[in-house]
Amino acid sequence: MPVEELDVDVDGVTTAFEDGIVRINANEHVTNATFEGRSHSTGDGDLLSGDVGETQLEIRAELETPAEK
Repeated sequence: MPVEELDVDVDGVTTAFEDGIVRINANEHVTNATFEGRSHSTGDGDLLSGDVGETQLEIRAELETPAEK
C-alpha cells in the first residue's frame, strides 16, 4: 500500500515522497532516527473476514560515508 504520511522528529533527517514510496535521508550527524507512518486508506475493512486489503513494509538502508561521496 502506498505510504500517505510519515513523521520523523529528528534534526538532520529529510523525507521525500514519490509514487507512494518514501525516502528517508539523514545527514552524517544523525546516529539514529525513529519514524512513524500511515499507509493510504482503502476504506473500511472487516478484520474478521480478512477484507483488509494488502499491506507491506519494506525497509532498505544504505550507508554512504563522506569518503564515498
